[in-house]
Amino acid sequence: MHFLSRRQFLFGAGAMSILTSAIIVVPQLGDYPKNTLSLQSLSDREAHIYHVLGEWLIPQGGALPGSGGDSKTLHRIDALLHNLPVGQQRLIAALPLVFEHGTALDRFGETRMTALSAERRDQYLTSWMEATDLIPVQLVAAIRTVYALSYFERIDVQKAMHTPPKCILS
Repeated sequence: MHFLSRRQFLFGAGAMSILTSAIIVVPQLGDYPKNTLSLQSLSDREAHIYHVLGEWLIPQGGALPGSGGDSKTLHRIDALLHNLPVGQQRLIAALPLVFEHGTALDRFGETRMTALSAERRDQYLTSWMEATDLIPVQLVAAIRTVYALSYFERIDVQKAMHTPPKCILS
């Protein structure tokens, strides 16, 4: 059995405090496209951020259908959030805000992630993926988990990956 060291615990608490701060401190900054999907839990802002992150993490094209930012995936993210207990919903709802507004927090004066040019956004998100500090690594793992539970659990994606039928969940 592995126990958390004091350092791991403090860094984990640091990631939680960043998420909590994102909920409390970061207001609705900027204009976001009106969401045309019928989503229960995601706001226009959250849906747009998840769309942009998903398109970057799992781009359209290749052997798998859709993308990480398509409507099917956004509906699955919405359902995932909707089915969580309220306290966990709030923390997970803050997760995309960390990526969205991290540009202003760690690079003072820059705009939010979704307003960056494609080239600058790619550099910014790549810096998150290549981070070695524990807090960014935990936040990246969390956002990847959201997409793993929403995109890679889709029946059409599992069929395209030739997942054996007994492993496919309905």
